[in-house]
Amino acid sequence: MAVRILYWNIEKFALNKIGNPRTNKRQKGASVAQAQAAADRLEYITDQITAANPEIIVVVEVATGYDAPGRLVRGAGLNGSLELLEEIRNATGDDDWMLVPPLQTGPNEAVAVYYLSTNLYFSGPNRWPGGGGATSQGAGGYADYPNDFDGTLPNRDVPDDAIYNDGQQEDQCAACVTFSYNANNALLQGQVVGFVGRAPYMVSFAEVDGNDDVISNITLFVVHAPANNFGATAFLNLLADLDEITTAPANDEIMVVLGDFNVNVMSAPPAYTERAAYQALQNAGYTLAWQPLGVPPAPVAGYEGYYATHIRRPNNAIYWSTQTLTTYYPGYGYIGADLVQNLYAIDNLFVQYGAGLAPPGNNHATIQNGIVGSPYTANAAPGPGVPVGSVVSNIRMAGGWGGGPFQNPPAQGPPFSVGRWSSFKGWANYGFIRSTSDHLALIFDI
Repeated sequence: MAVRILYWNIEKFALNKIGNPRTNKRQKGASVAQAQAAADRLEYITDQITAANPEIIVVVEVATGYDAPGRLVRGAGLNGSLELLEEIRNATGDDDWMLVPPLQTGPNEAVAVYYLSTNLYFSGPNRWPGGGGATSQGAGGYADYPNDFDGTLPNRDVPDDAIYNDGQQEDQCAACVTFSYNANNALLQGQVVGFVGRAPYMVSFAEVDGNDDVISNITLFVVHAPANNFGATAFLNLLADLDEITTAPANDEIMVVLGDFNVNVMSAPPAYTERAAYQALQNAGYTLAWQPLGVPPAPVAGYEGYYATHIRRPNNAIYWSTQTLTTYYPGYGYIGADLVQNLYAIDNLFVQYGAGLAPPGNNHATIQNGIVGSPYTANAAPGPGVPVGSVVSNIRMAGGWGGGPFQNPPAQGPPFSVGRWSSFKGWANYGFIRSTSDHLALIFDI
């Protein structure tokens, strides 16, 4: 059966994002107190989660104090990760949601992975040694996690036939941030990669049926590439030189590389061709989820918005048209980056299946958009093959001048007016969505 993944880069995620207690200080750019702003962001996050109904949730950009790659998250990022676990349990009414203890991947950042333990076992690939950081399977000296993580993992054994750590305690398994070069780099083959910034985050699960028999092994590689084009391009190419990512999947294994690649998937208009950096992993056997058509549809109006995952600050975001600029559904002019051109479609997913498994008939690939709603079916797509998605997630903006057009997004941006600009960027509309994150979430069934 398919397993649904919800991936989201939640900008600078920490406790204050969802649980700020300050009622006497105003939220920047809004009329509400910081405590209310945090409550609004939490409601938005949990609404998106319940709408998606996933089995695995991946959160990138968790804030942390920094010690070294592989050390446990700490500080406000730790507290935020634990609080979000409780909020997920509350929102779904399901205490079987668990949290893989987040590890630092690089300077001041960690990754949090939540999973529904009803049909999934966390299997590593590493085990927790106690003390400073995770170690390799079979290295010995395993221990329980610190008390902060009590109740975040089940006290049970990983089932037989799991690729990693079968028969070992699930609550002593650990994710991995250590990788080695493959044969693509003959001079360094087998040596550990020294990442300058954020390392990938490898985490594995065993999916079981009602009899606790393993039906698939799921291996995720979560990435957050450097925030510059040269570094991000080099990082994407480096992923195809990592032994752990490019070793062929086991017969019953699904391998997924997902995250914020910080390279726009399409070149600038009018070509809109796929950027070369995305080819290396496809050459290694992976399939790219949100892949450009090659030849853009005619008319091309709005095409970029169907792939966009990055959104602008409120003062730079546009939901209207002017005499010199016509905007189109679903991205209008709120997609993109504030300082960099052609940077909007940067979150994506690669997937590869073992020989004994087949992809689901429908992967329900959907960009979860609280601004215009998902899927992108309020207006006709510009052409066949454009990814509109299928998972329903409502428009989260409260509305403005009589509620429109926020609740009924038009094919072409409405005419500009001062009132429209003020209403759109307001806290109850675009303001709290952008305050939650500069990224939209992705949904994908494997």
